[in-house]
Amino acid sequence: MSPALTGVTVVELGGFLAAPYATSLLASLGAEVVKVEPPPPGEPYRRGIGVADPYFVQYNAGKLSLSLNIKTESGMDILVRLLEQADVLVHNFRPGKAEALGLGYEELAPRFPSLVYASLSGFGNAGELAQRPGYDSAAESLSGLYARLGHDAGLRPGGLPLADTTTGVFVALGVCSALARRHITGEGCLIETSLFEVSSMLSTEGSAERVQKVAPDRSGDPGDAAVSQVYCLTCADGDSITVALGDSEERWSGLVGIMSDATPIPIANSRSAGNYLDRVHNYRDIEATLQTAAQSFDSTALLDSFRRGGIPARTVRRYLQAFDEDGSAAAPMQRRKGEVQLLKMFR
Repeated sequence: MSPALTGVTVVELGGFLAAPYATSLLASLGAEVVKVEPPPPGEPYRRGIGVADPYFVQYNAGKLSLSLNIKTESGMDILVRLLEQADVLVHNFRPGKAEALGLGYEELAPRFPSLVYASLSGFGNAGELAQRPGYDSAAESLSGLYARLGHDAGLRPGGLPLADTTTGVFVALGVCSALARRHITGEGCLIETSLFEVSSMLSTEGSAERVQKVAPDRSGDPGDAAVSQVYCLTCADGDSITVALGDSEERWSGLVGIMSDATPIPIANSRSAGNYLDRVHNYRDIEATLQTAAQSFDSTALLDSFRRGGIPARTVRRYLQAFDEDGSAAAPMQRRKGEVQLLKMFR
């Protein structure tokens, strides 16, 4: 079975994460991606180390690379010839730059009516934030997503680039949808999104909670963890376990039965017992009580007790622990014969 996008040509004018990640997904689906980079040292995410830089390789594996100065007449001529053969153009220029180069959608659409044109930005193409650099942390911070992923005193930069990678997924989905539409109409179209819009979409549950007044209206709201009743507990041996209770009274009672004798603060007598909404509003107090109790348990023993009691619980792995020594997934998913493997780190 041929990959779904076999025969599709994508031109990428992108840097760092969001746009390159979008096109890497398209490459994984069989598209031929031509990454147009500035003259050496090339795309900034090479970090000056060279093509072996692991982050650059991860987001650009499987692509063709072309060094081109599109600010010159000869460079632009080559790019135009590429676009004459292309199905998709993806870029993450700052708003106004593509138009200044003569590469805006309004300029290209009449010349290439079947071209699918995807534009990513940090904060959209209009408004006071439009010209600000589109960094993952900035979009997550301004959208409220960053605060929802942290705690009152525990906010810190780093971690996964959720805004960048999720925006890349949305762009790839938009491109695939536009190609399906073009198959019917013969016409290309414009796809636009931003890191801020995608980050805001990811934090919409917070808005819903505010409307429903389910979660406490206070600074440092624990958010989804409170509503979902998910706890991360560090045990005596230093390993951590996540426990998911949801609104199940049966799971709450089972957890109380397992842990209440291990803490000087009897969980069963807490004000949150037997009432889901109270447990949501008192999430922090319960979390502290459960954490105290967890210090009396070995993680393996506690995990076994939870599983026997029908309580969903998992060990928190470090990233490298999720893989075997040979690099293969520790718990690989089984695929049916002929099923398309969507994601590949390397082609």
